[in-house]
Amino acid sequence: MALQRSKRGLEGRIGIALFLLASVHIASAQDSWELAMRGEFGIPQGYVQVRENEIQGTRLDLRHDLGIETSETFGLEGVRRFSNGSDLRLSVDVLLLYGSTTLPSDVFFNGATLQGGTRLETRPFFLRVNALYERPLAHLAGGGSLAAGVGFSYVLLNFRLQGTLAATTRDSETSEDFLTQELPVPLLTLRFELPIARTFSLTSVVTGGWLPSVNSLRSEGGIVRISQGHADVSIGMCRRLGAKVRLDATIHGSYFTQHEVSREDDNDIRLRSVGVGLALGTCF
Repeated sequence: MALQRSKRGLEGRIGIALFLLASVHIASAQDSWELAMRGEFGIPQGYVQVRENEIQGTRLDLRHDLGIETSETFGLEGVRRFSNGSDLRLSVDVLLLYGSTTLPSDVFFNGATLQGGTRLETRPFFLRVNALYERPLAHLAGGGSLAAGVGFSYVLLNFRLQGTLAATTRDSETSEDFLTQELPVPLLTLRFELPIARTFSLTSVVTGGWLPSVNSLRSEGGIVRISQGHADVSIGMCRRLGAKVRLDATIHGSYFTQHEVSREDDNDIRLRSVGVGLALGTCF
């Protein structure tokens, strides 16, 4: 009798385990992945200024002083869509801010003096990583949705100039690696989508974040303090090309600022841009 009870108990536990495994499999089957590639063409504005010790850097306007007329962005985004309606988003974007100009006079950058009357090329490295977790806030009439999320942004920026050094220059380095003092910046986001036809949807995304002046935990001639801000606003149209493919066309405005201060350095960059972009995504 005891053996029969033990056998029935074992069968019951096996049944429960099989049920739980089946439940997990069903839930996992409802989850999905989405991968999207995007590109954007923009018109940038802003400036960069880099001090080295007592040599105050020249404030260089991106368009008028450095000849940066346009910007191009190339990105990749992966989205993990969970069965409860939440999303985990990871994106990587490379921003090209290339420019060329002839300097009307000497300029100072990171302690170096670049000679006036010579050609100057701007070739910065600018890579941004965003990670966001989003959950639905409301389901709207007509099948629309509103979601909110939280996450962080991390920027790798090395602002590089290529030009002729003046005979009077004290230093020879013509680049500044803002990435050395970088910290993750917290982000908040709102995402809106509203179907307006069988295969078309109106979309809008607002993302922003701010890091006040804090100790970067790095030292360069003393403690380095960093402040940084991000803002991105986009509005666009989504066209579904079948069950698993979508094409997004957007108008995008962005703002980025980073400021580093120490006894040795005072480095400041501001970047604003408005552009248009396309993204092609597929789910699997």
